[in-house]
Amino acid sequence: MPLLILALGSPIFALAVPNAVLYLSPGTGNFRVGSTFDVSIVLDTKATPINTVEIELLFPPDKIQLTNPSIGKSIIQLWPAPPTFSNRDGRLYFVGGIPSPGIVTSQGIVLTLSFRVIAPGEGQISFGPRTSVLANDGRATDVLGQKPSAFYTFSVAPPLGPEIISPTHPDQDRWYKDPNPVFIWRKNSFSEGYSYVIDNDPNGSPDTTLDGRESTASFPDLKSGIWYFHLREKAGGLWGGVSHYVVKIDNQSPASFKIDVSPSTWTTQRNPIFRFFTTDGVSGFDHFEMKIVPLSKGEVQEALFFEVASPYQAPNFDAGRYQVVIRALDKAGNTRDESVTMNILSRWAFIPWEMVISGLVSALVVILLIILILWRQHRHHLPHAFREDLRRIFPFMKKPPTTLALILALALLGGARLVSAQEILVAPEIYYPLEDVLYLEGRAESNSRLELLLTQPEAKPVLLEIVSNEKGEWNFRKNLKLADGFWLAKVRLANGESNWSEPKAIQSVMNGYYLGSIGLQYVSVAILLSGALAFFGFVVIYLLIKAKKIGKIHRR
Repeated sequence: MPLLILALGSPIFALAVPNAVLYLSPGTGNFRVGSTFDVSIVLDTKATPINTVEIELLFPPDKIQLTNPSIGKSIIQLWPAPPTFSNRDGRLYFVGGIPSPGIVTSQGIVLTLSFRVIAPGEGQISFGPRTSVLANDGRATDVLGQKPSAFYTFSVAPPLGPEIISPTHPDQDRWYKDPNPVFIWRKNSFSEGYSYVIDNDPNGSPDTTLDGRESTASFPDLKSGIWYFHLREKAGGLWGGVSHYVVKIDNQSPASFKIDVSPSTWTTQRNPIFRFFTTDGVSGFDHFEMKIVPLSKGEVQEALFFEVASPYQAPNFDAGRYQVVIRALDKAGNTRDESVTMNILSRWAFIPWEMVISGLVSALVVILLIILILWRQHRHHLPHAFREDLRRIFPFMKKPPTTLALILALALLGGARLVSAQEILVAPEIYYPLEDVLYLEGRAESNSRLELLLTQPEAKPVLLEIVSNEKGEWNFRKNLKLADGFWLAKVRLANGESNWSEPKAIQSVMNGYYLGSIGLQYVSVAILLSGALAFFGFVVIYLLIKAKKIGKIHRR
């Protein structure tokens, strides 16, 4: 409402041209960690009277923090929305106004801001999308033409004492997941010893108590965050200046996230779209990677991660089941894996196979009853007639092939299939033993032997041995004959050298039948029954024809 009053309370001018400029002063600069610097928001109206300024300013909160937005010297006289800011989000917002007839200026200071540098690196301060400059023309015309960003460099002060290096964390601008930094420095031949401390204060300083005479120091198990190592040397009875070294540590994984699939995880569409999003509270999110693992028994190639961005449209999938793993990485290299099982269906998948099989079995029973009735009525004459027909059809064979045996063989050939620190990161929610491989993936100690245990209250436990690689990653990919129901999977170091990991629940679903060690899917059973139905249907027709002929002979 205040914006509307400012605009409507102004006289009407000619149509304003959007060429006003908002910029930051200074536009560049190099500032030390721990120091403060001022940035002014400056307005050049380009000879156009303006009466309202709305500004959204964005800054890197991991490099600088806003200490005070000073209203002090400013062209703004009214504050419909006074300055508010968030050092967590790196954002400042306000709305200011000038009563009619507005103001024309080439270097009007809108606001001056004070920032404190908290970490080394490069940073950009820019104007956000909610930035506008409204003309005093009665129409609230936005006349903002340009709003260039400002670019700054933030660095650690040069050492006043010994020059420090770190073999474990060599780059002061990078994030590392190793929480055990080691520092070394060159020892002066006249050195009497050193005092040092590590803390979260960029301006910290060690006391004047000797901590050691060796030119190295290490600190185990530091928490995630930005750490500053401060060092002083004592020589000739005097304490020298303080040297500083920055270490950025992040050993926490990115936040857990959900994978959304369009149209769904059960689809006939061969190019599903995956959407995912996560954050990281320490070093910041870096990028996503994806791995697609085929779950078909015939697929044995090793799946590899590749970089993706959300949303991601997958290439053409073949019909089948896939375990899709999305890995989020932060700037320190920490990872978070989430997965989803994709079911790419053919049109046959929508046939209610259990109902089809029930119908085929019922029809087969009816046909067998008809055959039985016909055989009982003409059992004295049908065997002789059947043998005569076979001799005419197969004159070169003493024993004709058994049609049913051929159908059974074809059906079986076409459709039969033989059937802690340690954690499980990827496991399917549903597993189909007749058509899938069971794919599990996790993390453990590097190059270690592991035991993988699958249990169900009403079934015999399955214990398997796996090995992790040099990165501590492991995966298991094999077809297992698991009974229907929910199974729990867990892992530990071999020989009971660690506790079991948190269990992952896996539902085993049978979509067919087992005949001993042979698995038959519903499709195979349907083919088998259809073949049997066709064969016995032929037998019925044959018997009916023969029975009719035999009846005519008897009537003569």
